[in-house]
Amino acid sequence: MKRQPKKAKEAVEEFPVWTFEQAGRAIPYVASIMSSIRDQYLQAQGLRHRSRKLEARPGRPDRRTIIQQEEAKREADRLQDQILDSAKELAQLNVHCVDPVNGLAMIPFVQGGQLAWLVFSLFDETKITSWRYHHDPLTARRPLDEIEFTPIPATIVA
Repeated sequence: MKRQPKKAKEAVEEFPVWTFEQAGRAIPYVASIMSSIRDQYLQAQGLRHRSRKLEARPGRPDRRTIIQQEEAKREADRLQDQILDSAKELAQLNVHCVDPVNGLAMIPFVQGGQLAWLVFSLFDETKITSWRYHHDPLTARRPLDEIEFTPIPATIVA
């Protein structure tokens, strides 16, 4: 008698979500972290550009050029580590940096029983500018006045 193969159980993961009010209270903290990520990202990009520019110089590099190039690479790597640490700090809050240059992040919430995302923009005066359903294209934006403010669970099964 052959045994029936065990069916793989679907992985159920609870996904913590925010309320609009919670997101509003967290804006200063999220803005601070997003600002740090953006600044570090731009500095790292500048240093990588400088390193490539030094490397692309014609002829054999002198000692000073080699040192400058290595310092630029080392500093860019250090900044990249700081960016990852800041991104982890956001991830612990379940906030996801989407575009560090433009200061965009997504904050999960529930809208109509579905997973949705509040769009955080570092450069907008209100910071939370719009929202989108999880299955919408990443560029989709819905106005905030469409949000239904109903009691929601603290987590959603994703």
